[in-house]
Amino acid sequence: MRVLDWRKLTRGRPAARYHWRYGLLVEDIEVDGFHCESYGVVVTDLVGGQEAVRRHVSVNAREAVELLDLLARNGVTPTTLGDVIEDWLGR
Repeated sequence: MRVLDWRKLTRGRPAARYHWRYGLLVEDIEVDGFHCESYGVVVTDLVGGQEAVRRHVSVNAREAVELLDLLARNGVTPTTLGDVIEDWLGR
């Protein structure tokens, strides 16, 4: 598993800033003799140290980058990542 791309987001007032980092994960997988890349995401709270990882969210690179941008634009936290991914998959 490797990180293919990163996004960063900082929000809040100087005394109470939040810093999150969003990463696009890529893994090479094999299914029934077929090789492809599987994409996932990681969200890290750079202040508190909390991290959430969701592997194998999509095999479509364009969709995965759109998801990464969506997460960063909306300030998704490590705590809420799982719920957001479930909603995104169910769209």
